Amino acid sequence: MERLRRGVFQRMFKAECHFINGTERVRFMERHIYNREQQLQFDSDLGVYVGDTPFGEIQARNLNSLPGRLEYTRSAVDTYCWPYYELDAPFSMERRGERGAERVPLSPAPGMTLEPLKPSLGIKLPPDTVRSKILVGVGGFVLGLVFLALGLGFYLREKSS
Repeated sequence: MERLRRGVFQRMFKAECHFINGTERVRFMERHIYNREQQLQFDSDLGVYVGDTPFGEIQARNLNSLPGRLEYTRSAVDTYCWPYYELDAPFSMERRGERGAERVPLSPAPGMTLEPLKPSLGIKLPPDTVRSKILVGVGGFVLGLVFLALGLGFYLREKSS
């Protein structure tokens, strides 16, 4: 009985809205995942749930037999995707950076910093700021090496005794 309580599992539900060619075509995807394996999915292009595993097929048959659930999920393009499009568009739409291949968001999300993007935007950091960041990085690396050496020493000493 004790062994049954120690198991770890993951159950995940994922809803995706795909805006194809701008907003010309919208596709809603709903995925049900258990322990990193997709069990079943709903695709608005198909309009029904499709099982990806034997157990997922059972679940898909059950969900497809519920007309209210199917109608609700089929309407997700209008009720879920479109209302969030205007909210998400400023964060998901991107423009080309100065270097061409780099992608730069139009505006930063709340709490997001533009610090990593500053060189590509032509903003130069003061030399003392760059120097202090390098020193912090080097200091952290050295401290990590010290703890690695200590941990390895304790491990080897414990292993030999």
